[in-house]
Formats: sequence, C-alpha cells, structure tokens
Amino acid sequence: NRLKILQKTSEYLQTVNSKIILVLFILLFITVELQGLYAASLFVQGKVIHGVLVYAGKIPVSAFTFWLFRAVKTKLMEFIWFERAYIYIILFIEKITHSQTYLDIKSKIAPIKQYFKAKVFNGKGVFKKKVQTMYAKLRVMLNKEL
Repeated sequence: NRLKILQKTSEYLQTVNSKIILVLFILLFITVELQGLYAASLFVQGKVIHGVLVYAGKIPVSAFTFWLFRAVKTKLMEFIWFERAYIYIILFIEKITHSQTYLDIKSKIAPIKQYFKAKVFNGKGVFKKKVQTMYAKLRVMLNKEL
C-alpha cells in the first residue's frame, strides 16, 4: 500500500513543473540543514536531550528529501547549475571516501561498530534489555523536563 502511494506520488511529480520541483527540493534541503544546525547549537549549549530530539526530528524530513531527489533527479538535472553542483559534490565525496585519512578512521571505527552490534543489539537489530532500561529512564527524564 505504501509503495503504491510512493509510486503514484512519483508519477505525479513527473508532471509538475521543474521550477516548482526545484523550489520544493531546495526548501526541504534548507529545512534539513537548519534542523541540523539548530541541533548542533543545542548540543553546544549543553541541551543534549533537546538536541537529540531535534536531530531525531530531522530524520524523517531527510528521508523524504532523499526520496524526492531520487524521484525527480532528471527534472532537477535540467538546471545546468544544479547538475554541475551535483557532479562537484559527488566528486568531492569520492575524493574524501578514497583518502587515507577517511580509510584510517573507518578502520578504527569498525571494531566499535562490531562491539555495539554484539553488546547493544542482538542479531536482529533489537535493543538488548539493558539498553531498553536505559531508554525507559531517558523517557522518564524527558517527561520531567517537558
């Protein structure tokens, strides 16, 4: 059912004017970036819980923005400046991901990721009991703050 909705939405977006698509995409992109900056400012102010909540709220908007980009990429690439910016960003990302620094960091993080997979999550990505308890305590703290 959800796939049908996404498919129909994607088909509809193909009929929308490219300029409207561009404005929608840019507004969503800016919103996501501003949410990230706001979350970072909350972290810096020591408001960690609020920062986490703002950042978590950014996730669905980001997911929709990425989906939208994939659905209307050809329409966005009609704008030469957008296509050039996209190409430069992709080249920059590839340069970073092939750099020795990135590869070193990735190799050092791998054991930490393995630790969390083994200790925090079971094989199915479900929180273990200890983490569930910590999560419950965090929710109680949040309710007291709000």
